[in-house]
Amino acid sequence: MSNFGAGLALFANGDAAVVSSAESYYVSTTGADVYHPLIRSARASAAGCPAWLDAGLPYAHVLGTNLVIGRNAWSYFGAADSSPTGLTGLVAANANGSPVSLQGACSASNYLFPTNNGGSDALVCDGMSKWTFTGAFAQSWTVASTVSPTYLLASATSTILGSAGTNTTAGLDLNSGTATVGNFPAQVWLVDASATPIVFDSNGATVEARVMNGTSIGASPYALPSMGAAVADMILSNTGVLYVAAGGVVSAIYTDSTSGLGTGNFGWPARGRDACRSSSLEYACPY
Repeated sequence: MSNFGAGLALFANGDAAVVSSAESYYVSTTGADVYHPLIRSARASAAGCPAWLDAGLPYAHVLGTNLVIGRNAWSYFGAADSSPTGLTGLVAANANGSPVSLQGACSASNYLFPTNNGGSDALVCDGMSKWTFTGAFAQSWTVASTVSPTYLLASATSTILGSAGTNTTAGLDLNSGTATVGNFPAQVWLVDASATPIVFDSNGATVEARVMNGTSIGASPYALPSMGAAVADMILSNTGVLYVAAGGVVSAIYTDSTSGLGTGNFGWPARGRDACRSSSLEYACPY
């Protein structure tokens, strides 16, 4: 049995959620070589690694390495069934790591964006569709959009922001999928936790702070210095210090933000998911 795909994420208490694809090989009664993929998952702790739990999907395999943890210790990943049904969709695993059956949904091979659904989980994923999970998946909406799901972040205005091309950001309403922010000429990296959220963006070496007015990106409340090269990454600490990577140099910039990054109530507040680069909405980053 050989593994060929896997995902890893940490729960808030330090336990690890692990999911793996594997190939099961055997010889049939007619002497023919037979193999098929399968999915296994587990929750590991400092006490040791438990036995793998079979998803009960004898022809399925994990798509990509995208594994995220939502609320109530549920974890999620995308999978595909190579049997004649050809089903592609989402798999949810409970607090013990035991997966529920594959349910047709988005492909989730590149990105899963978990958000709040009245205390439960909802996920936005490849193909720009939203699925709620309350023991089973149900589609909330699906749209054709220019927004790439590769990088998504959300604000307290329930707006999803994502890349719509080079140095271009667009937005969708989290509840309906309706287009809101249209082709803002910069890449938004961060959303802070202010009552009226501030987004931090860049266009080449230019760095800006701008106000989210409802569903639009508005004026700059204060100026930020330009970098010496194109911005490659940025993150905001809970003390309001903006760290910007550009041209192989990291600069620390004091801002007027007093709230730090937004919480996981609406999804990831940053391209790196949060200041701790966590894959878990249940983890409160202390930085």
